[in-house]
Amino acid sequence: MKKLIYVVMVIAIMFVSCGQNANSDENDILQLLESSLFTADGSVIPQDDESTNPGGVYSFSGIQEDSILPFPDINYVRKINRPITKYIKIEITGDSAYASFDGVTTGKIYVKNTLGGDSLIYQHDFADTFHREIVLKKVDKGWRIQAFTPLKIWTKGKDNLKIEKIVATSTSGKSYTLDDFSSFIARENVFTFPPGDTVTLDITVSGDPGWMFFHVARPRFRTRRCHIRRRMILDTETGHFTKKWLTAEDSIIRTPAVRIAGFDYICMDVLTNGTDAEYSAFGVAVPYIIKKASDGNVDDTQLED
Repeated sequence: MKKLIYVVMVIAIMFVSCGQNANSDENDILQLLESSLFTADGSVIPQDDESTNPGGVYSFSGIQEDSILPFPDINYVRKINRPITKYIKIEITGDSAYASFDGVTTGKIYVKNTLGGDSLIYQHDFADTFHREIVLKKVDKGWRIQAFTPLKIWTKGKDNLKIEKIVATSTSGKSYTLDDFSSFIARENVFTFPPGDTVTLDITVSGDPGWMFFHVARPRFRTRRCHIRRRMILDTETGHFTKKWLTAEDSIIRTPAVRIAGFDYICMDVLTNGTDAEYSAFGVAVPYIIKKASDGNVDDTQLED
């Protein structure tokens, strides 16, 4: 039997379905999607910089600097309007299920530009669309996530920026490549690194000039929140953006743990020009696991934050 359900989430949740006890599986799946560290709210909105000052005015404190910066005098922060409307479609066929997340985040991006010697704050309205798909399987313990696509985020109505490829290589010998953001990542193939690993990122982009920023965050619904934003470095020979990060920076207390890696490509015009500049951005986000070899295979519902 095949059942199809659309869920609209703002503050309340509404189900549209039919049949006796038709919502039982859908409720279980929805609860999993909203609690799993792979797919919960923090993984849906990785570009939200509100974590530096939740509920207050915007703050630029989230970016951690390096001694050599491509933009030593430019900083930015987004403030997202909440609540966020998410449209969740769940389709069940027997013990298998498919789900998709779609929605739009709106708000303002504030750019602090001191290139001219004065601190100028540019404000730009934005509306970013996001999309992700998930495959689930019902097992003895209930529904479990089997695979998911990377979360894709892009400015509504814009196609002038694109991330083409993400390559992550670590000193521990791990190597991962993402170059098709509509392809599913099986749970056993989720990016996984040991604590204290050094990971080198190499990002290929296309379209209009822009700059790449790298985000690391805990899922937003957890109490101990962490948000690190870093400017990436442009390799002038390859045209790629590169960066190294140490997984110990991710505030890992116990393993295994999940973090969200976000790749945020912002139009150069927004970062360097005034309020009249037209906002556009393209982002990709994936969860990754910090795990010791002795941790073995762990269900995502048991992972630490």
